[in-house]
Amino acid sequence: LDGRLVLRDDGVPATAGRVLETAALVERLIKAGYHKATDNGKGMKASVYRKLWPKTVVQPLAYVDRFDELLLVDHTIAIPELVRMANFYLYIQPEACDDLVPAPLGKDGQPVSRYLAFVQLGKKNLNRTIEECRKSFALDEVGLVTVEGLHLPIQHESYLRQYAVDLSASAYDGVRAPYVDWFADALPRFDADGVRHSYPLCGSASRGSEIIILS
Repeated sequence: LDGRLVLRDDGVPATAGRVLETAALVERLIKAGYHKATDNGKGMKASVYRKLWPKTVVQPLAYVDRFDELLLVDHTIAIPELVRMANFYLYIQPEACDDLVPAPLGKDGQPVSRYLAFVQLGKKNLNRTIEECRKSFALDEVGLVTVEGLHLPIQHESYLRQYAVDLSASAYDGVRAPYVDWFADALPRFDADGVRHSYPLCGSASRGSEIIILS
């Protein structure tokens, strides 16, 4: 796992909820320059940005063996900056994609700036159509949207070198959905494909509906 699993430091067995470390993912964000682009381009020191993210998070018991990876999402970074830092090759423009699920909101009803999501990257859905996956997601499961997908290459390159990830909670031109892949190419790619197509090395990612809101 990219967010390494460890036993809870309070001695509670792993069956009562795992603890995931975030340090490796945070350092990848900083190496890519997220701290310079955050806060709508205002930026901050790497040391300050590092402290925004908790060192560990407890995975909900219901997510164990379902959503075992972490995805750190910073909504204060503009899409062009996310594209630049991940060095995407764009076949379509991310701004042209429409989200099919509402953005996470805080208790004050305002959009969340930063959050951690518990995700599965799509391996369980390989060779399944996006249409199938949308219909079969559990009540506590949400497909990934475009902005979340743009965070993938920095945090989960090793997975994208093996598999493509469908972003089933976004749509492009009404009949397609965006996806991210990398494989052996020089650059990660952002493109779209039909929701009724399926491929052995492509699957829809999703997250648990419960996220950890930071700001």
